[in-house]
Amino acid sequence: IYAKYLRKEKPEARIAVLYQNDDMGKDYLKGLKDGLGSAQPHIVAEESYEVAEPTIESHVVRLRSSSPDAVIFFTTPKFGA
Repeated sequence: IYAKYLRKEKPEARIAVLYQNDDMGKDYLKGLKDGLGSAQPHIVAEESYEVAEPTIESHVVRLRSSSPDAVIFFTTPKFGA
């Protein structure tokens, strides 16, 4: 759904992705890349995190430094809030 929207509404968007470093997060990231197809080069930053981390602030700072137009979080509720 995210990829379809971005391809249609924001085809030149610079995309940053934060995902949980496990099978779920990696599957979501793969699905996004598959859905973006040729637009995939527009993913300008990817950051993974471990569920044991107390905070994701450092990852968000690194994502922000890539100057994205869109940020996608594939996270558990604790980190997505």
